[in-house]
Order: sequence, then C-alpha cells, then structure tokens
Amino acid sequence: MDAVAEQLHQLEAEVKANLATPRTDTVAFLNQSLARLRSIPFDVEPRTRIDCLLSIVQQFHHQGQSVFSAVEPAALAVMLAEQLGDKTLLRRALNLQGIVLFSTSNPGDAIRSLARALEIAQSLGDEELQAGTWNNLAAAFYEAALYSDSRECLLQAADLALGVPKLRGLRGLALSNVALCCLHTRDYQEGIERIKDSISLMPPPTSPAEMLVRVQAEANFTRLLLATGRVREASERVQLAKEFAAQAKSVRADIAAACAEGLVEVYSGLTDVGLSRGMAALEKARVIKPTLRETLLALVQAHEKAGRPDRALALHRELTLHVRKAQQDNIVTRDARRRRLLAPKTNPGSHNERTGGARLSAGRCRCSTSALATSSFSVAGGGISSTKRATNAASSEWPWFLRRPIAVRHPCSILCRVSAS
Repeated sequence: MDAVAEQLHQLEAEVKANLATPRTDTVAFLNQSLARLRSIPFDVEPRTRIDCLLSIVQQFHHQGQSVFSAVEPAALAVMLAEQLGDKTLLRRALNLQGIVLFSTSNPGDAIRSLARALEIAQSLGDEELQAGTWNNLAAAFYEAALYSDSRECLLQAADLALGVPKLRGLRGLALSNVALCCLHTRDYQEGIERIKDSISLMPPPTSPAEMLVRVQAEANFTRLLLATGRVREASERVQLAKEFAAQAKSVRADIAAACAEGLVEVYSGLTDVGLSRGMAALEKARVIKPTLRETLLALVQAHEKAGRPDRALALHRELTLHVRKAQQDNIVTRDARRRRLLAPKTNPGSHNERTGGARLSAGRCRCSTSALATSSFSVAGGGISSTKRATNAASSEWPWFLRRPIAVRHPCSILCRVSAS
C-alpha cells in the first residue's frame, strides 16, 4: 500500500508542477495522468486523489482545447468529496464542476453545482470562498444570457470583498465581469468605469491563470473603448493584452488577444490586416470551442465596421447554428441521463443509487455530472431572501436565489472569467 500511495503522491506532484509551468503537450499529459490515476485503488488516500483530480480539471479548463475531458474527473471529485464528508473539499469540487459545466454549454447544471457550493461556503462563514463562488455563479447566469441575475451575483461578490485586503483580487475579478455584462447590455460608459476599477485592484499577474484573466480583462476593455470611439486608447490596451497573452501559455489567451488586436486594426483603417488576423483567430476558435461564440461575435462586429454585411451575415449564421447545436447536444445528453436515472433499479441500496448515478467498474469511472436535469430553474434577481423551497424530485432545498422559474437560454457569448479557489 505504501508503494501505491507513493505513486499517487508522485502523480500529484507532476500534475501540480504542470499547473505552475504548463508543458506543450499538456492535454496528452493530463489524459495520461487520468489513466495512471485509474490504476490506483480508490481507498488509497482519497483526499490526495481529489486534489489531483481537481488540478487536472483546472488545467483542462485553462487550456481550453479539451474542456469536455474535464467533465468526468470533476464529477468523480464531487462524488469522492461527498463520501468523505469534507465540506471544504466538496465546495471546491462543486465550484470547479460548475465552471466546467458552464464552459461546456450546460449552464443549467452549472447553476445547480454552484448553488450547492455557495450554500456550503455560507455555512462555513468564509468570505473569500463565498465571493469566489458568487463570481462563478454569475458566470453560469451569464452563459444562460441572464445578465441581470449575473450582475446581481457579481455585486454580491464585490460587496463581500470590499475593504478586505486579501480579497482585492477577487473584487477586481467581479468588477471585470460586471464590465463584461455592460458590454453586452451596451452600458459602455459604466463598463469602462468598472473595468478601470477592476484592473486597478488586480495584483500583477504571476501565474498562467492570472495572465489569462488579465488578457480577457484587457480584451474587454479594448472592446468597450472601441464601442465609444476611443480607438487610440484601445490600441494601448490591446498591446497589454498581447504582452500578457505571450506569458499565459494558453490558446484561449492567444485567441482573445488576436480578436482584440484585429478589431483595433479594423477600426484604425487597416481593414484587410485586421480581418485577416481575426479570421486566423477564428480558425483556432473552431477547435477551442469555449472561445468560438465570442470570436464569432467579434468577427461579425469587425465585418460590419468594414462595410462587409454579406460576410457579417454569414458569420452570424454560423454563430446561430453553433448555439443551436450546443442546445441540441445538451438536450440529448439530458434525455439520456434522465432515462438512465428513471430506469428500474435491481438493487435499491446499490452504490450507484447512493452516489446519484456515478458508477465504478474495474477501477474506471463512469459518472453522470449531476442529478436529473430539468429544463427550467428558479432564481431570484432581486434582494436577498432566506426563503427556501423543496424540490419536487427530492427533499433537498434550493438556496434563496432559485425561487423564480426561468427558461435557461443560450446567449451569443460565453467568455467570462472564473475563480478556481
């Protein structure tokens, strides 16, 4: 057993080392790490296994090249944390699971996971955990195009972090996301004020994840400035985005910076150069699916500005088809999960039933990402209320913000920064 535990610790060290300094073949390395992890029995140091799984999930998300590969390890981490009864570890696992779910066009299940994570954070009384989870819950609402609900969550995060020195970065993250909401609601001036406050609060980025956050903030600042006709200032911000992207070691960062730079070039009169740069970014985004919608939106804007409405219309059609396909894929996945969960159970007390659909077989994991998904959710977009409601499928309770039924819909943009704390 000691030798097996040593293998697990060695794997954890390698995964965490790659988190700090990503290698060029990170996706292949993460898949190999998961394969090695499956060969280690589940009863060997489960906390170390969970930490390893969450590090792998975080890196899949950061790279953006294979985010769907993070769904299974995220679900397994949640299951193991529930079995351990460790609230802090469970909140972290649910938090990362929510990030993965809304990054794979599944905001409904993401809201469920993050709602549970928020309740746990509130029960622990940790303001830092609460602020980070509020920010990620806002991202899930943003993915569902519920901008007012997203904004309310972000203001909750910002208020929790106000006046707390160690939470300056989290407050900056929340305000950056408020600015992103303003970009899509066309409250450009407010968005500029929010993004300025956000960047002033962010510490100098030192890790690849922090670099990615800063790239996205600068890219959104650039778009807000362009929307108000301040091209010269936008060109200054895009240079910063490029510098941070070079250090982020993430294709997602490269795409965000390239889109912003292409837009600045189009607005500066360098139409052909800007459109060429934007189309090159689009080719990458067609592989890195989480960035595709935002990139298509930027290209539509660029072609409209360049006076090429036919091409803008064609890109908008691609955007519409992409969103529709994501919705259809999500419906198919939910329907398959519903049939599995409603199927007669031969052994009511089985491990499968106790873990909400997760099955373990021959050392390998087969996990459903959540309990039975529904097509509508209950949220509160107004003030805080302690009123809770029991679900009709089980006796669990919803948090206060899941009280008003809403239809989850997919927006034309999903890029929203997240907090993996």
